[in-house]
Amino acid sequence: MMKKLTFAFIGSLLLSSQLPVLAYPHVSTSRGRIQQDAASLEVQTHYQLTKKKLPKKNNVQPQQPKKTADPYQQAQQKFKALGQALNQNWEEWFWLYRISEKIARANGIDERPWRIGIMPFFVINAYATEINLVVATSGILDQMHGDDAALACIVGHEMAHNILRHQPLSSYINASLQAKFAQEAQQEIDQLIKKEQQRYENWKLQNIIVSIIAGSRFSSLILGSDGRPNPQKIEAQKQEIIARKKQEYQATFLESERQQEFEADKQGYFYMATAGYDPQGCLRAMDILARTQGAEFDTTHPNTPARIEALKKLMQEYPAQSLAAKGTANLRSRPNPLTVDLAIKPHVHPVSETKTITIPTVRINSKFASQ
Repeated sequence: MMKKLTFAFIGSLLLSSQLPVLAYPHVSTSRGRIQQDAASLEVQTHYQLTKKKLPKKNNVQPQQPKKTADPYQQAQQKFKALGQALNQNWEEWFWLYRISEKIARANGIDERPWRIGIMPFFVINAYATEINLVVATSGILDQMHGDDAALACIVGHEMAHNILRHQPLSSYINASLQAKFAQEAQQEIDQLIKKEQQRYENWKLQNIIVSIIAGSRFSSLILGSDGRPNPQKIEAQKQEIIARKKQEYQATFLESERQQEFEADKQGYFYMATAGYDPQGCLRAMDILARTQGAEFDTTHPNTPARIEALKKLMQEYPAQSLAAKGTANLRSRPNPLTVDLAIKPHVHPVSETKTITIPTVRINSKFASQ
């Protein structure tokens, strides 16, 4: 039979227990004393058995994620100051810089500095000139506002003109043709002088009596009435010959110019895609150019529909994803943007044969100067 659970019985159990907390030899058999000691023992026993299991309080506060500094912040402040100094939209300058420097780093064409400039005209245009200078108009920046990929295609195209040395080649071709025309014109003039002098001698023999009696005079395109070469007549005839030859060679020269544009479109696409921009940006850029006057005709540039068709074929042959890996690696190896130097250098742009405009340009430093 189960013994009745009395305070005396509980006390006897506690006295016989082997728990390490029996450091109570003074346990009394009195009912009140046993009850008090039993309660105290229960609390202390529970503490002894559980204190090692209680997790320690962690007073370490969780670390807040560090805010990543904007790598373009310093350049942004510089362009704000530039905008105030020039009374121009600093955001356009900053945008053009940001796209240009990223393309340069991604494609490894940052060993030499680049220069950028903005022509404050609301026309759709951009061009490359001098050495590594890219100029965009306010008009084209306005129409492409917010479309990084479209501007990247335009910037890549103009950078390609510089890298491929199209302007020096065009200048060389033009100068060579001018020299060739002048040489050929002089050869024709020399032959014409000989021919006219022979004609003069024949005329003099046939008309010597008539010329004495009637005062007849010899007439020639390049000789005087005395049969001698006339400098004014010779120069006028020479310029006519040069103009005719220019007209004959104009088609060949323009074809060379158009071929350079196709080359710049191709290389510009490579540049922008390697930098990680959406290749469709090139088609959007061409759509803007297609709305300009004369875009459908072949002049110094191919007609825009032909350029769009060539770009579409290029995108199929060289998908943007296959080009971006190289750019990603280059950007990782050179994570910091190229710095900018706001020492303004004026660029004189011919607006017409008799008028020029001075455009401020700033320098994007090379990777060496940016370290």
